[in-house]
Amino acid sequence: MNELERITRENMMLRTSVKNLQDRVDSLEQQGRANNVEICGVPEKESENVLSIVTRIAENIGCPIEPSEVDSFYRVPTFDPKKPKTIVVKFLSKHKRDSFLGASKAKRRQLGTSRGFKIDNISHELYINEHLTTRNKKLLMKTKDAARSKNYKFVWIRDGAILVRKDERSKIMRISDEDELAKIV
Repeated sequence: MNELERITRENMMLRTSVKNLQDRVDSLEQQGRANNVEICGVPEKESENVLSIVTRIAENIGCPIEPSEVDSFYRVPTFDPKKPKTIVVKFLSKHKRDSFLGASKAKRRQLGTSRGFKIDNISHELYINEHLTTRNKKLLMKTKDAARSKNYKFVWIRDGAILVRKDERSKIMRISDEDELAKIV
Protein backbone atom coordinates (compact mmCIF):
# COMPACT_ATOMS: atom_id res chain seq x y z
CA MET A 1 0.00 0.00 0.00
CA ASN A 2 2.85 2.38 0.81
CA GLU A 3 4.35 1.77 -2.63
CA LEU A 4 1.00 2.49 -4.30
CA GLU A 5 0.61 5.74 -2.35
CA ARG A 6 4.17 6.79 -3.25
CA ILE A 7 3.56 6.07 -6.95
CA THR A 8 0.24 7.96 -6.83
CA ARG A 9 1.91 11.02 -5.22
CA GLU A 10 4.74 10.87 -7.73
CA ASN A 11 2.26 10.59 -10.60
CA MET A 12 0.37 13.68 -9.36
CA MET A 13 3.63 15.63 -9.02
CA LEU A 14 4.65 14.64 -12.54
CA ARG A 15 1.24 15.63 -13.94
CA THR A 16 1.52 19.02 -12.26
CA SER A 17 5.05 19.43 -13.58
CA VAL A 18 3.99 18.52 -17.13
CA LYS A 19 1.05 20.96 -16.99
CA ASN A 20 3.34 23.74 -15.77
CA LEU A 21 5.81 23.02 -18.57
CA GLN A 22 3.02 22.97 -21.16
CA ASP A 23 1.78 26.32 -19.85
CA ARG A 24 5.29 27.80 -20.08
CA VAL A 25 5.82 26.49 -23.63
CA ASP A 26 2.48 27.91 -24.75
CA SER A 27 3.26 31.24 -23.10
CA LEU A 28 6.61 31.39 -24.91
CA GLU A 29 4.96 30.44 -28.22
CA GLN A 30 2.39 33.20 -27.71
CA GLN A 31 5.15 35.72 -26.92
CA GLY A 32 6.86 34.67 -30.14
CA ARG A 33 3.71 35.74 -32.00
CA ALA A 34 3.49 39.16 -30.33
CA ASN A 35 4.21 40.98 -33.62
CA ASN A 36 1.89 38.80 -35.72
CA VAL A 37 -1.62 39.14 -37.08
CA GLU A 38 -3.63 36.58 -38.96
CA ILE A 39 -5.89 37.46 -41.85
CA CYS A 40 -8.70 34.97 -42.36
CA GLY A 41 -11.14 34.60 -45.22
CA VAL A 42 -8.89 35.42 -48.17
CA PRO A 43 -9.41 32.81 -50.91
CA GLU A 44 -6.22 31.23 -52.23
CA LYS A 45 -5.24 31.76 -55.83
CA GLU A 46 -2.54 30.08 -57.82
CA SER A 47 0.55 32.28 -58.17
CA GLU A 48 -0.84 34.81 -55.70
CA ASN A 49 1.31 37.65 -54.40
CA VAL A 50 0.65 37.61 -50.65
CA LEU A 51 2.53 40.85 -50.06
CA SER A 52 0.32 42.59 -52.63
CA ILE A 53 -2.80 41.20 -50.92
CA VAL A 54 -1.61 42.36 -47.49
CA THR A 55 -0.68 45.79 -48.88
CA ARG A 56 -4.16 46.23 -50.42
CA ILE A 57 -5.82 45.18 -47.17
CA ALA A 58 -3.63 47.64 -45.23
CA GLU A 59 -4.58 50.49 -47.58
CA ASN A 60 -8.27 49.56 -47.35
CA ILE A 61 -8.31 49.65 -43.54
CA GLY A 62 -6.39 52.94 -43.47
CA CYS A 63 -3.05 51.64 -42.20
CA PRO A 64 -0.68 51.55 -45.17
CA ILE A 65 2.42 49.41 -44.72
CA GLU A 66 5.81 49.44 -46.34
CA PRO A 67 7.49 46.15 -47.24
CA SER A 68 10.30 47.19 -44.86
CA GLU A 69 7.82 47.05 -41.94
CA VAL A 70 7.05 43.36 -42.51
CA ASP A 71 9.42 40.60 -41.42
CA SER A 72 7.53 37.77 -43.14
CA PHE A 73 4.14 36.61 -44.35
CA TYR A 74 2.88 33.14 -45.15
CA ARG A 75 -0.22 30.98 -45.22
CA VAL A 76 -1.04 28.39 -42.53
CA PRO A 77 -3.78 25.74 -42.54
CA THR A 78 -7.01 26.29 -40.62
CA PHE A 79 -8.91 23.85 -38.42
CA ASP A 80 -11.44 23.48 -41.26
CA PRO A 81 -9.71 22.18 -44.43
CA LYS A 82 -12.60 23.55 -46.53
CA LYS A 83 -11.62 27.11 -45.60
CA PRO A 84 -8.73 28.93 -47.26
CA LYS A 85 -5.42 28.95 -45.41
CA THR A 86 -4.94 31.92 -43.11
CA ILE A 87 -2.37 34.59 -43.97
CA VAL A 88 0.03 35.31 -41.10
CA VAL A 89 1.86 38.63 -41.19
CA LYS A 90 4.83 39.14 -38.89
CA PHE A 91 5.59 42.83 -38.41
CA LEU A 92 9.00 44.07 -37.35
CA SER A 93 7.46 45.97 -34.43
CA LYS A 94 4.58 45.37 -32.06
CA HIS A 95 3.66 49.02 -32.46
CA LYS A 96 2.97 48.53 -36.19
CA ARG A 97 1.04 45.32 -35.47
CA ASP A 98 -1.11 47.16 -32.93
CA SER A 99 -1.74 50.00 -35.41
CA PHE A 100 -2.79 47.46 -38.05
CA LEU A 101 -5.15 45.68 -35.63
CA GLY A 102 -6.55 49.01 -34.41
CA ALA A 103 -7.22 50.16 -37.97
CA SER A 104 -8.98 46.86 -38.70
CA LYS A 105 -11.24 47.28 -35.67
CA ALA A 106 -11.95 50.89 -36.62
CA LYS A 107 -12.89 49.75 -40.14
CA ARG A 108 -15.35 47.18 -38.73
CA ARG A 109 -16.88 49.82 -36.44
CA GLN A 110 -17.12 52.24 -39.40
CA LEU A 111 -18.96 49.55 -41.36
CA GLY A 112 -21.14 48.82 -38.32
CA THR A 113 -20.28 45.14 -38.16
CA SER A 114 -18.64 42.81 -35.69
CA ARG A 115 -18.37 40.29 -38.51
CA GLY A 116 -15.85 40.23 -41.32
CA PHE A 117 -15.77 42.90 -43.97
CA LYS A 118 -15.50 42.91 -47.75
CA ILE A 119 -12.65 44.15 -49.91
CA ASP A 120 -13.26 43.95 -53.65
CA ASN A 121 -11.17 41.32 -55.44
CA ILE A 122 -9.72 40.15 -52.09
CA SER A 123 -12.47 38.71 -49.88
CA HIS A 124 -16.20 38.80 -49.17
CA GLU A 125 -15.68 38.15 -45.46
CA LEU A 126 -12.28 39.17 -44.12
CA TYR A 127 -11.17 38.94 -40.47
CA ILE A 128 -7.98 40.29 -38.93
CA ASN A 129 -7.00 38.96 -35.52
CA GLU A 130 -4.07 38.47 -33.19
CA HIS A 131 -2.13 35.34 -34.10
CA LEU A 132 -2.92 32.88 -31.31
CA THR A 133 -1.32 29.54 -30.58
CA THR A 134 -3.40 26.47 -31.39
CA ARG A 135 -4.02 25.94 -27.67
CA ASN A 136 -5.24 29.52 -27.22
CA LYS A 137 -7.47 29.30 -30.31
CA LYS A 138 -9.17 26.22 -28.88
CA LEU A 139 -9.46 27.86 -25.47
CA LEU A 140 -10.96 30.98 -27.09
CA MET A 141 -13.62 28.87 -28.83
CA LYS A 142 -14.50 27.13 -25.55
CA THR A 143 -14.55 30.47 -23.73
CA LYS A 144 -16.91 31.95 -26.31
CA ASP A 145 -19.22 28.93 -25.98
CA ALA A 146 -19.22 29.16 -22.17
CA ALA A 147 -19.74 32.94 -22.25
CA ARG A 148 -22.60 32.62 -24.75
CA SER A 149 -24.34 30.01 -22.59
CA LYS A 150 -24.06 32.31 -19.53
CA ASN A 151 -25.14 35.47 -21.41
CA TYR A 152 -21.82 37.26 -21.25
CA LYS A 153 -21.60 40.26 -23.57
CA PHE A 154 -17.85 40.47 -24.11
CA VAL A 155 -15.07 38.04 -25.01
CA TRP A 156 -11.91 39.45 -26.55
CA ILE A 157 -8.17 39.02 -26.95
CA ARG A 158 -5.55 41.51 -25.85
CA ASP A 159 -1.88 40.70 -26.32
CA GLY A 160 -2.61 36.99 -26.49
CA ALA A 161 -4.72 36.96 -23.32
CA ILE A 162 -8.36 35.81 -23.40
CA LEU A 163 -10.58 38.24 -21.50
CA VAL A 164 -14.29 38.08 -20.63
CA ARG A 165 -16.77 40.46 -19.10
CA LYS A 166 -20.43 39.83 -18.28
CA ASP A 167 -21.48 43.43 -19.00
CA GLU A 168 -20.17 46.99 -19.05
CA ARG A 169 -20.08 47.23 -15.24
CA SER A 170 -18.65 43.84 -14.34
CA LYS A 171 -15.06 42.96 -13.61
CA ILE A 172 -12.81 41.79 -16.45
CA MET A 173 -11.65 38.18 -16.01
CA ARG A 174 -8.68 36.52 -17.70
CA ILE A 175 -9.11 32.93 -18.87
CA SER A 176 -5.73 31.20 -19.20
CA ASP A 177 -6.75 27.53 -19.15
CA GLU A 178 -9.81 25.30 -19.28
CA ASP A 179 -9.99 25.06 -15.49
CA GLU A 180 -10.68 28.79 -15.38
CA LEU A 181 -13.79 28.43 -17.55
CA ALA A 182 -15.57 27.69 -14.25
CA LYS A 183 -15.18 31.44 -13.48
CA ILE A 184 -17.85 32.10 -16.10
CA VAL A 185 -21.04 31.83 -14.05
